[in-house]
Amino acid sequence: MGRLLFLLIAGLLLACHDDEKRAGLWLSFDDRSINQWYELRDLLRTDNVYVTFFITQPDSLTKEEVDKLLKLQQDGHEIGFHGSQHVLSEYYIKENSYTEYLKDEIESGLNTMEKLGFECTSFAYPYGAKYWFTDLILFQKFDILRGVAPLNKEKDISKIDEVYYSFNGDCTLFSFGFDNNSGVTDDMLEKAMDRAAGRNEVLMLYAHAPVSSDKKGYVFNLKTLKFIISKAKASDLEFYTSKNLR
Repeated sequence: MGRLLFLLIAGLLLACHDDEKRAGLWLSFDDRSINQWYELRDLLRTDNVYVTFFITQPDSLTKEEVDKLLKLQQDGHEIGFHGSQHVLSEYYIKENSYTEYLKDEIESGLNTMEKLGFECTSFAYPYGAKYWFTDLILFQKFDILRGVAPLNKEKDISKIDEVYYSFNGDCTLFSFGFDNNSGVTDDMLEKAMDRAAGRNEVLMLYAHAPVSSDKKGYVFNLKTLKFIISKAKASDLEFYTSKNLR
């Protein structure tokens, strides 16, 4: 009896250990650069990297783009929602109403995404414009809401607490951008990932379209993504999508 009890307790402890969340990265890409994202497919599959793609203006998607998104979804990536019209929520609500915001910016696009084969349970605010009062109404539609955080005066991502998730069940999240116009360096990203690894947290990063240069704008150099992946692998960081964060 004593041996059986020991085995049962040991089994429970092992199960809890297996379920324990590991430090990691939550990578997401915004807007509608589907063709460019699809070109990352082999890189992401080779390194077992999983990301969340936040789609805006889904009514404008071509059949080819939808097919590519479906394949990315089949690879294990998540397709999230980024607004029907990509409006700034606070201004749209002030000029119209909560009801019209939900109808025009959220529900119409979600219906389109569902018809195309995507169940979007996470939402990234256009322009990162995240507010407590829109959170209240959007939690009726989504499980996770994402805003963005600016770079601090110290230019030290490791000190921006908002962009780290600590498995506390908080579903109102903030992410930090690494586009070429962000001013972020590899050293800054490395220090940020070191914090995540050291504190068993998830670092939240986002960007837009990949390019093979340092040109400014809402684009990121492919070399930066490869550096992030390499550093994450070396630090034994897990790659999370929105759905498996909690």
